[in-house]
Amino acid sequence: MKVQIRDREPFERLSPSEVATYLRTEGWREVEHRPDRLSVWVSEADGEQLEILLPLRRTLGDFVLRMAEAVGTLAAKENRSQLEILSDLQTAGADVVRVRFRHANATDGSISLDQGEALVENAREMMLAGACAAVQAKAYYSRRRPEEANRFLRGLRMGQTERGSYILTVYSPVSPSLHSASTTLFGEPDPPFERRAVTRLANALVALRQATDQAITAPSEEIFENVISAGVSANLCSAIVGMNGTEVQPSDELRISFTYARSRPVEAATPREIIIPGDHIRLIDAASRFYRSSAPPEETDIRGAVVQLRREEQSGPAAGPVTVMAFVEGKPRRVQITLDEAGHRVALQAYQQGAEIACTGDLVKVGNSWVLQNPKGFSIAAGD
Repeated sequence: MKVQIRDREPFERLSPSEVATYLRTEGWREVEHRPDRLSVWVSEADGEQLEILLPLRRTLGDFVLRMAEAVGTLAAKENRSQLEILSDLQTAGADVVRVRFRHANATDGSISLDQGEALVENAREMMLAGACAAVQAKAYYSRRRPEEANRFLRGLRMGQTERGSYILTVYSPVSPSLHSASTTLFGEPDPPFERRAVTRLANALVALRQATDQAITAPSEEIFENVISAGVSANLCSAIVGMNGTEVQPSDELRISFTYARSRPVEAATPREIIIPGDHIRLIDAASRFYRSSAPPEETDIRGAVVQLRREEQSGPAAGPVTVMAFVEGKPRRVQITLDEAGHRVALQAYQQGAEIACTGDLVKVGNSWVLQNPKGFSIAAGD
């Protein structure tokens, strides 16, 4: 039984340009175009010519009716449900990343609420890791992320979950290509950042899977060093570990698939699906720790309240370590900063006034403590 849609809302949300993209990539031909009104498309099926009248403006009185007819015609031609057709039409202009988690102990396609929260949060971090790698491949991205990657993240949308284990969908809108399909076969100018971020993520996941396959029988730091250039990072590894949760079983499985926007074709070799078995997660966790420990420190901006001051010498100029309560990785942490005499005076003034300070330096973790090395610009924060 094929599901039919009776509600108006799904048809109201359809985009004429995305429907046209779908028709074009499915072999339909445009035979008439009336600017700002409608476009006529035809196709052959079982010796019969099918026709779709595509409305080009939402304010047309028959917009919903024509879109419903188009979905119905496509469903009949492709022998699929209207729901399936509608889903493809709505994503014709977006790359879709599906994260499917299959827990060995779950048989009804559900997961715990805590696991669902972790899946969403870490799917976000996975997408961000791919975007950062599209800017520059590095072993670890600290809190200072490239603005281009942050902008990409803000443009992502989460779709409805799908049946089949537990499937989270992420939509990444991408601008259409102005080149014909034949032209792209010979190389297209640089695709937009949104596409580069998604394909970078796909290739990084392939490299990570291959590295863990190799490391299962011959673990080595060199194996994971060699895939940094492919986009593998501590951030990506942490996201994969986080999506699996703390009680991962060897028979658990994380399956990440990519469906690329019809409006911008990709090469046939572009990865479509990567499977991460549960028994690989410990290796990926170890790789994440290795990347973090081996990455050179990055300059980080901190802002917080001075909670402690100490002098290195009891006499002479005041200088030495101060402790600042600041947010690190989203949590309040005590950060130690060693200051010269001038900086120490500023810290004392901030402490006496109850004002926050701002500073830039290399934030590193030493044991269980955070230390800001090579501090610069230590001052009372603007606005205090």
